[in-house]
Formats: sequence, structure tokens, C-alpha cells
Amino acid sequence: MYVRPASCGKGAAEALVRHLESVAAQQGYGMVYLETGVRQLAALAFYGRLGFRRRGPFGGYRDEPLSVFMETD
Repeated sequence: MYVRPASCGKGAAEALVRHLESVAAQQGYGMVYLETGVRQLAALAFYGRLGFRRRGPFGGYRDEPLSVFMETD
């Protein structure tokens, strides 16, 4: 997910993530997973603020040195 610089800090990204978490919960999913890049420092900080924590690869992903896998419940 990317936000245009002009939209940063206005809450759109957090609203989108919270909405997706809500839909996942309504569908009975207990966890939300994501993958981002090690160089996406703003994204890593953002997801950390929203309660995501690092984890190992999930699904069909392989352990990749440029990827960061995260989850929240």
C-alpha cells in the first residue's frame, strides 16, 4: 500500500487498514498478515504503530532477506 505524499498524515492509510481488519474479523479470521520490504522504513514504523509485529514467512512465501513479514490479531 502506498499513500501519495500529499495525503500522508491524514489518516487514510490507517482507516484502510482498520477497515480491512474489521472485514477480516467479520469473516472469522483471527489474524491479519502482511509482507513489506526491509527498505520501507515508513511502512515498518506505520504497521508497528498499528500493532503489527514481525513473524516468519506465511502462505507460499519463502524466507527472503528483502521481505519483512508481519501479523496482528
